[in-house]
Amino acid sequence: MNVADWLEVVAQAVSALLAVWLGLTVATRSSLPVARVFTFLALVVATWSSSIILQRLTMSLDVKAVGRSIEDLAAALAIGGLAHFALVVATDGHPSRRQLGMIVAGYATLLAFALPTILHFETSIAFTPPHFSLGPIPGAVLFWGWVAARLAAIALGAGWLLRAMRARALGPLRRRQLRAALATILLAGFGASLRFLPVIGDADR
Repeated sequence: MNVADWLEVVAQAVSALLAVWLGLTVATRSSLPVARVFTFLALVVATWSSSIILQRLTMSLDVKAVGRSIEDLAAALAIGGLAHFALVVATDGHPSRRQLGMIVAGYATLLAFALPTILHFETSIAFTPPHFSLGPIPGAVLFWGWVAARLAAIALGAGWLLRAMRARALGPLRRRQLRAALATILLAGFGASLRFLPVIGDADR
């Protein structure tokens, strides 16, 4: 491995450890819905970081494939989890059935796009060939659908938080909570886009 690979391993290790610590700390101190979703999201991020470390350190192609499957699964759950976390914060733990249905649909869509990698198909969804195609649907179209699904989940979460911030009679504590959640969603979304947008980095593909 070169220096860049080792730096990524160290960065992902720090991220994984921090995510586990934060997740378990919140889980042991609160049983509120927002705490449960945050813990889930933190542990998923830790799993995602660990899968990247596995891929960088192993020389086995089979192990790399397993790591890649875990990475795509965790990435789908993490991005869906961002929207889920934003919804729970925006609704103060009381989302409507329609909103919960949108979260379920979001998770399902993101996981569906990850299936070619999770199930070890010969090709996965990617910007450049060889990439997975579905019948008459070209691989490039599926790739941009995959990008759109991820961006839509992030935008949906941010939208719910912005809508909640427009409510009247918000107390200062509630307003700070919403602002912190929005900053988290935007920063996490920006970081994720650095990996999956081909015009920026395309590290995921």
